[in-house]
Amino acid sequence: MEEASFRYVGEAIEQSNVRLGVLMQAPELTLAGLDRKLFSGAAKAGARFVKFLRKLLQKRLQQEPADGIKDIFSFLQQCKDAQTGEGLGAMEISTETATFIVAGSDTTSTTMASLAHYLVWSPRCYKRAVEEVRARFSCADEITFGAKLNSCVFLRACLDEALRITPPGGGPLWREMERGGARIDGEYLPAGCEVGAGIYAMHRSPRNWPNPDSYTPERWLDKETKSAGQPYFPFNIGPRSCVGKPLALAQIMLTFARILWEFDLCRADVGKSWLESSDAEPPEYMLQDHVTGHKEGPTVVHNVLSKLYSGTLSQGKQISGPKWQFPNGQIFDKFVNGRAKSDEWIKKFGNVYRVWGGCSPEIVITTPEDLRIFSSDGEKHGKHSNMGWFLDQLLGRCIGFLQGEEWKQKRQIFYPTFSHDKIAARINLTESAANKFTEDLPFVHSDGYIETGPRKTVSFRVADGFRKFPLDVTASIIYGTMTNAERDDLWTLAEKRLALWPFTILGGPYRFSWGSWFDRKSYSLLNEYTIEWRNYNDRIVETRRASGIKTPVVLIYDAYEAGDITLENLMHSLDEIILTNLDVMVHAITWAIKNIAENKKVQQELGDEIDANWDRLHEYISKSDTYLHRSFMETLRLQPPAVFNIGETSPSVKTFNGILVEPNTMVLVDVLAINVRNPFWGSDSEEFRPSRFENIKPTDLRYNIAIFGFGSRKCPGQYIAAQGIKALLAHLLRRYKIDIVTERKEKTERSAEKSEVIPIADVIVQLTSRDFVELY
Repeated sequence: MEEASFRYVGEAIEQSNVRLGVLMQAPELTLAGLDRKLFSGAAKAGARFVKFLRKLLQKRLQQEPADGIKDIFSFLQQCKDAQTGEGLGAMEISTETATFIVAGSDTTSTTMASLAHYLVWSPRCYKRAVEEVRARFSCADEITFGAKLNSCVFLRACLDEALRITPPGGGPLWREMERGGARIDGEYLPAGCEVGAGIYAMHRSPRNWPNPDSYTPERWLDKETKSAGQPYFPFNIGPRSCVGKPLALAQIMLTFARILWEFDLCRADVGKSWLESSDAEPPEYMLQDHVTGHKEGPTVVHNVLSKLYSGTLSQGKQISGPKWQFPNGQIFDKFVNGRAKSDEWIKKFGNVYRVWGGCSPEIVITTPEDLRIFSSDGEKHGKHSNMGWFLDQLLGRCIGFLQGEEWKQKRQIFYPTFSHDKIAARINLTESAANKFTEDLPFVHSDGYIETGPRKTVSFRVADGFRKFPLDVTASIIYGTMTNAERDDLWTLAEKRLALWPFTILGGPYRFSWGSWFDRKSYSLLNEYTIEWRNYNDRIVETRRASGIKTPVVLIYDAYEAGDITLENLMHSLDEIILTNLDVMVHAITWAIKNIAENKKVQQELGDEIDANWDRLHEYISKSDTYLHRSFMETLRLQPPAVFNIGETSPSVKTFNGILVEPNTMVLVDVLAINVRNPFWGSDSEEFRPSRFENIKPTDLRYNIAIFGFGSRKCPGQYIAAQGIKALLAHLLRRYKIDIVTERKEKTERSAEKSEVIPIADVIVQLTSRDFVELY
């Protein structure tokens, strides 16, 4: 059956058995060849099988004499009649061979199909069988006949139960009563009478089995069940029972042990014609009695990826994780449903598990110890993406995705602008921008502005109110002082860019270049944005050069024109710095405001501290031992922009809890597990309490909090993010008291139709001017 040219044989056997099954019940139909007229298709299929059989016999006969051949055929040739001493003739050998092929293959395949059906429809049984097999064997090569295989008692129980509930040959095989007859169950049956026992009926009778229609492998683990003598004879019984029983059981056990060790199985939601239309769970696997059982299905999905490219080495512990989902793996769940999936996956699969980014394995780690192990060679890590073609067109060659020497060389072009010292020197510009921005809030949101005497209030959706501030602050670092027209054009581009985000995680056709034929509109928007982004930056550089101003964007263009970076490096990295990180900063700002508004004690303490430090505001914003800084840190601890980070690869084998991760396999950090579920943060880890940072040493935070990445691959924008957000909060809380007016109902799942892939706090805030606002 390994050769495609012989695949017809299985179908020919099934078709031929339709006629043979009828003849077993009504042999008189052979008169005048009536059976061949009624079942012409089956007769033709039988002829094809016989032709195949003759070729098989001829090929085998040509191998004689041969040394060491010990197969069934060789034993048939050696058989002698005890009385005459004669061997089997050609016709007898042919008949016996046909019996062995049909009985030895068709019944076994039926049992395997039945067992697969009941396992994928019984998650409890499937889980226990998989755990048993994977606990017994450390690698696939260990799975052979012997004591370890025999110790898989639950797998054997699953097999026995499949044979009981769906025997491959369910009808009676008739036997002729011998001379003298016999009395059976009080009835006398004379000689010549044909007697048979319906295997299916006896296996399903409530008089013989409790809950006979229930697939319950556990019944075979009960010693009382084994010794109770319930009728169970899928291989028939007595001296005429199947001689191939030990071989069949061994074949099925060996095959399924290997399948369950190598693959993850699940049922497919297609092709259910083999199911009985009943409310049974699992539904019965239906057979048609044609001597052996004719079957359809089941259709199952096996995770070939986990074995072709597992991401782990077989010498280590087995890794588990959610099954690959067509066509993107877990990309959508990671980004859109990350908070819920983080909790679900760690409960199901433990502290180290595998998800899929498209068709590539990604190993998720969730503990500080594993994070420490992974970060030990962080300077060698790569950050390539598994998210597909669409994202590659936006960011594929940005500095954040480069690896090795290329990253080390090209980061010198982009990163110095965002160094700690350079950002610290900009404190005056950042603080002035925050002052102007908060001062203008009532006028920008005039629809929600109310003035009652000296008190002024303004209400607006927090995400709408603060989105432009981080864009202006970051862009001014790259472009220098900007005109209003340049700001307006950049904001228009930012809106177009944000609208492209969902396509990076929707996957499917968007993972491939041919997807442009699937959704012409989205690819047209991508091309339009790409052209406009290039033109915008070209205009900015032309203007700055004409003015003789060496802003960072001019220096970066100089590097491009000198051949130090490519055009893609240039455009993608500017996008990464200015636009991709926009929602990250908006996320932090909106959640900080929401948390502070909801915690009046925190808001009061912050306000008091800001008032006390107002005369040395620049120094205050720059410090990291203030309640303001702790509030910033606590916000990002509780609400990370992404529950699962973008991931990194290491060139070395990494060992996490006995699991050996292959070199250059993507490793993700479950940020929520590190930041919140980590015992380091205590029993109130889900509460917003900035003071928790007061007595924690910075060295203790190294692997116990994940905010801007790890080691040398930390986000270079961390300093401007901290400076900008703290400056904004300082001016906001100096001017206003913050309240939440309404909050949109939170959803456990968010739609990727929104441009906000990073979750923004979705609340409407009310800002009320403080009494001493005139002191400004």
